[in-house]
Amino acid sequence: MNTIQFYKEENFKEVDGLRVPEDWEVVKLGKVITLKNGKRPVFDEDGIFPVYGANGIMGYSNNYITDNDFILIIGRVGASGEINLSSGKIWVSDNAIYSENYNKTKTFPIFLYYLLRFLDIKQYVTKTTHPIITQTLLKNLKIPLPPLEEQKAIAKILNDFDELIETINKQIEALNKVKKGMMKKLFTKGVFKHEKFKKTEVGEIPEDWDVVKLGDVIKIYDHLRVPLSKIERSKRKGKYPYCGANGIIDYIDNYIFDGEYVLIAEDGGYFGKYESSAYIMKGKFWVNNHAHVIQAINGLTTNLFIMYILNYLDLNPYVVGTTRKKLNQTELKNIKIPLPPLEEQKAIAERLKAIDELIEIKKKEKEQIEKAKKGIMEKLLTGKIRVKNLNS
Repeated sequence: MNTIQFYKEENFKEVDGLRVPEDWEVVKLGKVITLKNGKRPVFDEDGIFPVYGANGIMGYSNNYITDNDFILIIGRVGASGEINLSSGKIWVSDNAIYSENYNKTKTFPIFLYYLLRFLDIKQYVTKTTHPIITQTLLKNLKIPLPPLEEQKAIAKILNDFDELIETINKQIEALNKVKKGMMKKLFTKGVFKHEKFKKTEVGEIPEDWDVVKLGDVIKIYDHLRVPLSKIERSKRKGKYPYCGANGIIDYIDNYIFDGEYVLIAEDGGYFGKYESSAYIMKGKFWVNNHAHVIQAINGLTTNLFIMYILNYLDLNPYVVGTTRKKLNQTELKNIKIPLPPLEEQKAIAERLKAIDELIEIKKKEKEQIEKAKKGIMEKLLTGKIRVKNLNS
C-alpha cells in the first residue's frame, strides 16, 4: 500500500504567466503528448470497437485507428473541449482529437487527464459558426508539470475520489431499480392483502380499488402562475424557489404559493413510465407557466400518492404536439389512475417515500464527495498542497 504525505508548499515561481512550485516545470502540452485528428467513422451494427466523438461514445465499428494503454480524447468541434479517457482498440471521429502516445519519462497520462479537466480547456474554443479547438492551440497550451512521482500521487488521489463517486452512482442506480420494482408491485397489487383482482383500462388491480380521472380528485391552480423572464429574475434575486417543468430553476425575492402542492410538467418535461413527471413543493415558492400546479382533494387522496402515481404511469398517451410535447390542462384532468382506499394510498406512498429518502441520502453523500474532490483538486493541481509517495 502506498503511503502519501501531504504538505503545504511555500516556495513558488512565475513561469510564462503561471505560478507554480519551484521544482515544477511549465511546458507546452505538445512536448509531452502526441495529438492527432480523428477520422470520419463507418458505424457497424455488430461493431465491437467503440467510436469516440466530441461528447463520448457515438457508436461502434468493426475497425479501429489506435490501440494504446492510454488515449485522451478531446472534443474538437461542437461540444469542444469535452475530455474522455479510453484505452485499447478504438476509433476516434473527425470531430475529436486524440493522443497517439506520450512521453513516459516526463508525464503520467492519468495526471494529464485530470489536469486538462481542471484547466477547463473549453475557454480556449475558437469562436466561429461551429466553435472549434485546434491541434495547434492544444499543442501550444502551457501546462504546469510536477515531478513524475508527484503526478502519479495526484492522479491516484483523484482517481480514488472518482472510484468512490462511481460506487455511489451504482448504489443510486440499484436503489432506483428497486424503486421501479416496488412501484410496479404497489400500484398493481397494493400493500394490504387482496384476494380478488379485476382487469381495468389501467391494468389489473385489486377488486376494491377504483379507476378515476385525475381531475376528479385534485384541484388545479394554474391561473395563479406567473412566468418571469431570465432578465426579470436577474433583477429579483432572493430566497424563494422559482419552479418550472422539472424542478427549481432559480431563486427570487417573492412567492405566489404557500403550502404543499404537486407540480407536473405542462411542457418540456418527462412523460414516460417511471420518469419524474411530477414533484412536490412545500412552503413559499413561485411557479412559471411550464408546470401545472395541483393539489389533492382532502379525504379523496394525498399529494404524495398523486406524485408517485403520476411518476409511475406512462403519460405519453395524454401528451399532444410533436416538436415540443405538451400535457394541456384538459388532458391532465383526463389521466386515468388507479385509486386504492385512502389508507392504502397513504401506506403505498410512505413505502415509496422511504426508498426516496435513501436515494436522497446517497445523492447528498455524492455531492459532498464531489465538493471535497473539487477542493483538493484545485490545491493539488496548483501546488498549494504537495504530495509525496513515501514508498517511491
